Amino acid sequence: MSIAPFELADTPIIFTPQADLAVLNYIARYIIENDRVDWDFVNEHVRFMEGNVDIGYGLRPEHRLELAAENAEDVAGARDINFERYREFLQQYDADYVTEISGVPKRQLDELAELYADPERRVMSFWTMGFNQHTRGVWANNMIYNIHLLTGKISTPGNSPFSLTGQPSACGTAREVGTFSHRLPADMVVTNDYHRQFAEEVWRVPAGTIQKQPGAHAVLQNRQLKDGVINAYWVQCNNNVQAAANLVEETYPGYRNPDNFIVVSDAYPTVTTELADLILPTAMWVEKEGAYGNAERRTQFWHQMVEAPGESRSDLWQLMEFSKRFQIEEVWPQEMVDANP
Repeated sequence: MSIAPFELADTPIIFTPQADLAVLNYIARYIIENDRVDWDFVNEHVRFMEGNVDIGYGLRPEHRLELAAENAEDVAGARDINFERYREFLQQYDADYVTEISGVPKRQLDELAELYADPERRVMSFWTMGFNQHTRGVWANNMIYNIHLLTGKISTPGNSPFSLTGQPSACGTAREVGTFSHRLPADMVVTNDYHRQFAEEVWRVPAGTIQKQPGAHAVLQNRQLKDGVINAYWVQCNNNVQAAANLVEETYPGYRNPDNFIVVSDAYPTVTTELADLILPTAMWVEKEGAYGNAERRTQFWHQMVEAPGESRSDLWQLMEFSKRFQIEEVWPQEMVDANP
């Protein structure tokens, strides 16, 4: 198989799966041991913390691996430490140890580390879903930032860590519009009383319409499809059956459950459309007007440039047409209907 970015690399590195975490710690150790820390930047801007380990794998709480994990219920737990404690932690990641578990020879480890350590070289670190959907994705992201923070190579021209995620849906619909289960538009959250009140006033809906309890997140939704808690499910902007976590155990069974009705909006056939009960042909970005969060996190608007083929319609058109098919009285609790005649 040909992988173009790998073939174009000056220093292609092949490592044992999951060993990238050790490689990243080796780079941090190299920077410190070779006295390449940007102390002016670190002293002014960096806070050292140590997070919990043995945190499980985000499985169901009753799963044996979660029950065996000491900190499964406190995965975000952390405590302040000093630089010397961080340096002590990194000592185990010497060349012999990291080469043994990663398969990357010391020569390549040093060549990679020197790219970051060299104060005269500007460095951008780009990554995609291989990091973000890593078994330890948060750790992997933190470690990339550690390296840039140690060297002060962050948020300046030519220097920064940079996650290349699915910007149109990740930034636009999730962060700005608020389609996460715990979010509201403009980085507001449902657990904040003022945020809920503000959104209800803007949307001109009665107080109490927005629930303060977050709904099911994406992983939990798949579990609930499998368990029959959710029976109707509409997928947009996502190939969930291809990309979901623990998809064989948790995702696939729910999509194949004959009691569930799955709707998928997409422009092309995917693994998810193959399991759909109803497919809604969907317009691509040039075939509709709208806005998205681009790679530099700026919101960008555009106009429709071409007609969508056949009966394809935009996601927004589909949602608006769907909303015309039912009345408020059919979806609001009776006490809310009675309080707002």
